[in-house]
Amino acid sequence: MRTHYRTIFTISILALTSVLPLRASDASLPDAPSASQSQAAAPTQDSSKVYHQNTPPAAVGGRFSVDRSVIDWKYSSLTGSMFGASVINAELTARCIEQKTCSFLPPALSSRTAMYGIGIPADFAVAYLSYRMKRRHNPLWILPEALVTGANIYVGVHSWRRIK
Repeated sequence: MRTHYRTIFTISILALTSVLPLRASDASLPDAPSASQSQAAAPTQDSSKVYHQNTPPAAVGGRFSVDRSVIDWKYSSLTGSMFGASVINAELTARCIEQKTCSFLPPALSSRTAMYGIGIPADFAVAYLSYRMKRRHNPLWILPEALVTGANIYVGVHSWRRIK
């Protein structure tokens, strides 16, 4: 039992010491014991060109980075309303099918799992299409998401009217 308390005590001490900030006088010390002030000096301009030429800055991201100028308030609100309309449509249609008052869906798509399994990935694809269009400054970037949102609202209202 004593070993258990010693382990907890040791882990607590290590956690506390790793969180404590360095003193200001320690900031001038080199990272490694073998490093000296002459090695820690800034590299010359010629050597920095060799190491950093043709590389993107770390904050830019890689191949799948998101352009923050594209995802603004308009894009986010339109995409959010598209996903919201899809969820409302799926729920109202599922209730309508449970009450057996709707028959416009084929039997393979009559479950909630099937509706969400097709609807949500389709919404992601439409959101990506709109993102790409907006990034290329296409003025019609609103159209795909607006059409899907309108279709979901139309089918949702149709299902809502048939619910008892």
